[in-house]
Amino acid sequence: MARALLKRPDIAVLNRSLGALAQRSQRSILARIVARAEAEKTGLFCVLASPASASLFDRVLVFEDGALLEDGSPTALAARETSRYRALAG
Repeated sequence: MARALLKRPDIAVLNRSLGALAQRSQRSILARIVARAEAEKTGLFCVLASPASASLFDRVLVFEDGALLEDGSPTALAARETSRYRALAG
């Protein structure tokens, strides 16, 4: 993962790459990756099992059984009472 980001790609895809870590460690590492990507103008597409870390990103897509349920900013989705993202994020 670090090697990929050092190459300064236009976009990087992280597919549950930090899922084995504790949530606190996962969020800390993702925050650094997001900051680096912003500084380098690299787009990030991340597949996360934990919605708590999704708040680090500009846009969240929520899928269930392969279907797109929601699409929006973490703030907007969390503000909706009927949001699946809000329910998952607790």
